[in-house]
Amino acid sequence: ICNDYTAVTLSVLVPGGGMFYRGNRLWGSIYYQIDNGLAYITLKNLAEKKNKKTAYCFGALITVKAIEVIHSSFMRDDIFTGEIAGNSTILPTIAAENDGSLRAGFTAALRW
Repeated sequence: ICNDYTAVTLSVLVPGGGMFYRGNRLWGSIYYQIDNGLAYITLKNLAEKKNKKTAYCFGALITVKAIEVIHSSFMRDDIFTGEIAGNSTILPTIAAENDGSLRAGFTAALRW
């Protein structure tokens, strides 16, 4: 379903983007946290003029991004198409507005 080139491009540009595009939220979240953490530490060390630490953190960031790109290019899609098997529920709801008035409506949930 997903395009490999789009997954790789998103992995390069967006932390965890290729994994989210592939439908794998767990790996997308892991890469998102690691990429942002390393980018923060790299910029912090750069601002404090700690050149050796900056180089190590930047090297770690580049390594993790390379692993992420390779991982997203070889990973199978976690998005599947098929029949919806499950149930649906429609429930009445009442919600309070900011001014204190009540609003009635319905909520619908489809589970598969």
